[in-house]
Amino acid sequence: MTKAISSLVLVLVATLISTGCSKSGESGTEKNAAGGTEQVDATIPIHHCYQNEYPFDSEPDQKDVEVLTLEIVGDRAIGEYNWLPAFKDRRVGQFEGSFDGQTVTASYKFTQEGQSMVTTISIRLEPERVVIKGEKPELGLNASIARVDC
Repeated sequence: MTKAISSLVLVLVATLISTGCSKSGESGTEKNAAGGTEQVDATIPIHHCYQNEYPFDSEPDQKDVEVLTLEIVGDRAIGEYNWLPAFKDRRVGQFEGSFDGQTVTASYKFTQEGQSMVTTISIRLEPERVVIKGEKPELGLNASIARVDC
C-alpha cells in the first residue's frame, strides 16, 4: 500500500510541476499553418525557408531558382524573396510587414532589370509551402514555393 501511495504522490507532483511550468511560460497563442494553435513566445524569432529549382532539360546543371526566407517575431515578419534565373536578369529584394498567424502582408522592395521598385505582397504559410501574391500581376511575383530546411 505504501508503494502505491508513493507512486500516486510522485504522479501528482509531476503533474503539478508540469502544469505550473507550462502556464508560467505562456505568452500567447498562434495559429499555425495546419490550422491548429500552439503556444509561442512573441520574442523568439521563428525561421522558415522555401525554395524551388527548375533545371533545364538540356543542361541539368543550369537552373532557375526561387528562394524565400522568412523570420517571424510576434506579429512582425521580415525576409527575402529572390528569383534567380540562370540566364536572365535577377529579381532580388527584401520585405517587411505584419503577420496574423497564417499570412504575412508586407512591403516588398526589390531590384530587377536595373530598376528598384516597391510593391505589396501577401505570403500565406501552408504546411509544405508558401503562396505568394503580388498586388501587380504584371510584375510576376505570384508563386508557390516549397518548404525546405533552413
